[in-house]
This record gives sequence, structure tokens and C-alpha cells, in this order.
Amino acid sequence: TWWKFQFKASKNKHFIILENKELERTEFFSQVAAHVSTSVQRDAFVFIHGFNVSFVESIMRGAQLAYDLSFKGAPIVYSWPSRAALTGYLGDEDNIRFTVAHVVEFLRDLKASSKARKIHLIAHSMGNRALSDALINLKNEIFFKTFSFNQIILAAPDIDAQIFSEQIAPKITKTGQRITLYTSSRDMALAASRNLRRSLMPRLGFSKNKIVVLKGIDTVDASNVASDMLGHGYFAGTAPLINDLYHLTMHNHSS
Repeated sequence: TWWKFQFKASKNKHFIILENKELERTEFFSQVAAHVSTSVQRDAFVFIHGFNVSFVESIMRGAQLAYDLSFKGAPIVYSWPSRAALTGYLGDEDNIRFTVAHVVEFLRDLKASSKARKIHLIAHSMGNRALSDALINLKNEIFFKTFSFNQIILAAPDIDAQIFSEQIAPKITKTGQRITLYTSSRDMALAASRNLRRSLMPRLGFSKNKIVVLKGIDTVDASNVASDMLGHGYFAGTAPLINDLYHLTMHNHSS
């Protein structure tokens, strides 16, 4: 930022991608397992980004989450092929459906190969569609017979509220030890998503007219938390929500 006389990135002050390297599956999970083993809780989290987010932006957000949460386990970003453009919403809808099978495969491999005792899942906006569908598919495989994810965070979900309540929630409530839904009446991005569809029902993460409260899911209304102009990135950009995520991932309770 020029007003702080910062004209280039510093690894002591900023998030910087130092290396971009493609790994074979075995090597990737070997590195994840090694990182998991260095943490006291032997845990990992997977962050799934939303609409209009590039690969680099998703990595930066994942790094910021890991830093702000003081996360000692393995922070992982699942980056699906977003168009990374405001005009690419319909294309992103196709791509998020396309990536569901890959999310299923990745989570299956992560459980089998990471040696993590606890795996947290954090999805934002449109990323919740891939996560919720993946959880349903895994449940159909009897994946959860002897296993459950630890914290499942549904942040500002861009999902039809009625579809989620009737068709999704009943199928995923026992896939994690705790599921937390974050919603806000100030989320202009989700208001625009509803208007784009001319839908009668609001998006799950938009609580202006109705807050969705369901059995087996904790709902947090973040409407009073000051956020960015769109009010869509509050889950990782405000101190109260970061504090809440910290207590969830560290102690399995909300602040």
C-alpha cells in the first residue's frame, strides 16, 4: 500500500507465494502427513473458495486463515476452476458441479493418507455447493460409518435456502461433529445471486427476511459484524468471526 510506503512485498509482512510446484498424489499426501505429524492436535483443514476467485487468491485466503487461526496443522486449499470474473457466474455454476466428483475423491484420499486425527472443512459462498454435494455422495458410499469430519463450516452459502433445508441438511447433519452455518442480512453478493435467479426463496447465507435454523446445525447470524462493502467475506475478514472459527477448530465450541 502506497500510503504506508510499501511498494513491494516482504516475506516478513505479507503473504507471498514462494514456490508453485506440481506434485504427484503420493508425494503430496506424504508432505501433508508430515506437516500433520508436527502439530499437537494432528489436524488439517480444507478451504473451498467461492465464485470469482482465482487460484492465487484462494491460496492467499487459505494462508490468511491459517495465520489468523494460529493453525498448527496442515492448511489445505481446494481450488476449483472458477472463471475469476464477475461475468463468469453461470460458468462458475457449471464448474462447481463439475468439481464435486473431484472433491469426493480428494476428501477420500485425505482421510486415508493424511494421518490426521481431525479434519475441518471450511467452504465459502458457491464452494458450499461442491462441499454439500460431496458430503452426500460420501455418505452414500458409507464413508461415515466409522468416521466423521470435525468442524464443517458453511460460510455465506450461495445455495437455495429451501433446497438446503429440505434436501441437503437431513443428509449431511451427521457427517461432522459440528456443523456451523454463517449467515448475514448485509450480504449484498447473495442478494444479487437471488435477484439473478428471480427466486422466491433467499440464499442460505442471506438472512434479511428469514434466518435458517435447522436441527443438527448451529446458525450464527453475523449481520451486526462490520465487513467489506459487499458484506460477503466477513467469515475470514473480521475479528469476531475469526475468533469464533478459532474456538471451533481449537476447542470444538463457539465463542
